[in-house]
Amino acid sequence: METTFESIDQLLRLAPGFALKFLVAVLCGGAIGMERETTGKPAGLRTSIIVCVGSMIFTVMSMEMAKAANASDPTRIAAQIVSGIGFLGAGAILHEKGNIVKGMTTAAIIWLMASIGMMIGAGFLLSACIVSGAVVVMLLALYRLELRIHRRASRAYHFLIDPMPLTHQRVLDLLDLFEENIDTYTIQKGSEPHSPSVLTFYFFGTKSERRRLLHSMYHLQGVHTMQNPGLGTAAQKEQK
Repeated sequence: METTFESIDQLLRLAPGFALKFLVAVLCGGAIGMERETTGKPAGLRTSIIVCVGSMIFTVMSMEMAKAANASDPTRIAAQIVSGIGFLGAGAILHEKGNIVKGMTTAAIIWLMASIGMMIGAGFLLSACIVSGAVVVMLLALYRLELRIHRRASRAYHFLIDPMPLTHQRVLDLLDLFEENIDTYTIQKGSEPHSPSVLTFYFFGTKSERRRLLHSMYHLQGVHTMQNPGLGTAAQKEQK
């Protein structure tokens, strides 16, 4: 008769090492996930921890099942993590709205967390901690560098928005589609009750992305180019 539960000997043998690996996986996933949370990016704390712990469990169980069955390849199940994690990465990319390719960094982080989880499951705990620390430092440094580059390359655009809630919502939805290409934006209400608001945003990105944004902005009802010297003219030139 097949046993439903593992034996006490198996539990006592696996529990100490598994508990340590579980703790390390939570810490490594949490460290990278916290960086994602603080920068407002997807695949934050919970996702990173779950991916790291899940990969660790698959790796440990793959090795243990291979020992129990006297299999020649103990990495057979763990190897499927590499291909299986691609579905999560593809979902992070395809979830974005519009025809803009976004979420590549999120997909790469998920892929990286799976590899760190496999390292922990295989017993390379110290190496996994060092890699996780290096990744956090790298992400923080590159994030600041990207912000500096983006601010230097950004260009200011100004539009007038009619004082209608639906128009404001449509503008915000459009800006959300290009959130990775917009440094900051402000909407300043008009001085009079029914006067239009002034939208100002700083955009960086490729010329085709600028054209897509401006083309969409011009076709929103209730949005007008601000006729100030050197401001509305620049937006019109980009559209051409």
